[in-house]
Amino acid sequence: MPTSAPSAEKTTTPSPGHATHTQVTDFLAVAKPPSLRYTDFSSTILHRLPTPAISPPDQEIFSRVVHPYSAEAFDTSLCKHHLTSNYPLLIQNLREGFPLGRMPRLSHTIIFPNNPSSLSHTQEIDDYLNTEMLAHRMSGPFSREEVERILRGPFQASPLIVSVQPQHPGAPDKIRICHHLSKASKAHVSVNSHIAKEDFPTRFNTASRVAEIVSVLFKYYLFPPLFLLPLCGFWVFAIMCRATQAVAFITALHLTHIPGKALPELLRYCNIYSLYIVIRNTLTIFIHHTIFIYYMRYLHNIYSSSTILSYLIHDLHLNTSYSCILVIQIALTPPGTQACTLDIAKFHRTCPVHPDHKPWLVVQGKPGVFYIDHNHPFGAVLASSNSGMITNAAVDIWSRKGIFPVTKYEDNLKAFCIPLPDGIFIDGEFRYDYDRAETSGKVL
Repeated sequence: MPTSAPSAEKTTTPSPGHATHTQVTDFLAVAKPPSLRYTDFSSTILHRLPTPAISPPDQEIFSRVVHPYSAEAFDTSLCKHHLTSNYPLLIQNLREGFPLGRMPRLSHTIIFPNNPSSLSHTQEIDDYLNTEMLAHRMSGPFSREEVERILRGPFQASPLIVSVQPQHPGAPDKIRICHHLSKASKAHVSVNSHIAKEDFPTRFNTASRVAEIVSVLFKYYLFPPLFLLPLCGFWVFAIMCRATQAVAFITALHLTHIPGKALPELLRYCNIYSLYIVIRNTLTIFIHHTIFIYYMRYLHNIYSSSTILSYLIHDLHLNTSYSCILVIQIALTPPGTQACTLDIAKFHRTCPVHPDHKPWLVVQGKPGVFYIDHNHPFGAVLASSNSGMITNAAVDIWSRKGIFPVTKYEDNLKAFCIPLPDGIFIDGEFRYDYDRAETSGKVL
């Protein structure tokens, strides 16, 4: 699998001591990715039959399937590691192209003009089209009649749209050419409207998912039921608040395997070391706990765990009762764990489209000048799923080869490296089974 320029490697700050077997087992169990069920569209594809007079160049353009992967290598690796049943469609799709879904029959050609943003970026659009043609991911330029002949019937040309992304001061803007496949009119629906997104599952590891892999976080702050307040009185209830916090803290120690020698310091830090501290802060504790539990529940509904954590860190100096959650948030990743990131170049553009669905992916450069796309463009709602099928298979093959866990978000793969006693790669006091170069070499 081709990647971009050298990957970044980030070493975590090692904690004292080495990982226990239980700690490594817990870490790997949390990091295990879910399996996905892919839809087989082969029976729904409306095939366009060739005419008797079709020329070899037209046949080649229509049937072209281009990508940087080896279907044979994927087939061998999936079979070797007993993963074929997880990806029953991958090899066929790599050889024949990925379907866009249950696409209807086009009865006539539909042409949408390019977005107005293209008018001031004609040179950038020309450069983009030339680059894609040189990489054989597009064919053109053609007239409307030539496209209808090559694609064996009508086509739909969606507009190009130019996205300008400002960069840091002094750097030129980043310009991206996108296919506006969601463009529709009163008379014609968009390409994306024919695609049922639920038919195209994928898995992304967002920042909050990575946080879940490397740590443990309770969803809600433990808190005694409010109905106990009138039954037991204010002071008893306030002490119960602290007792509940103590239970949560001790549970965190068990879950995160924090060394016992750290207990006295952590107990002091969490304000459960002294009854005097409990009594002195009773009123503050009660008010903060009452507000905090509902605030945390509100945050959990609208923010990720990592965002909530930033609120806790921000407020730590105001109320040390929050520190219990911080303790829970740190300790699942084994000490000495490292990670590196690999970036897949032209991610969506490496995924080929089934020939019979290419009529839905025609674009227009200058008015009346058309180009046939052979690969998934930026703008297709299913691009992340079809491209993700390839990378998901690579991640699972990596796992069977001992490279685990690997998290994925679009074109970014983050491979973790856990220290092991008998590892062959040495870095400081830790030993590892693989390093960054070894990771890249074991993709297939």
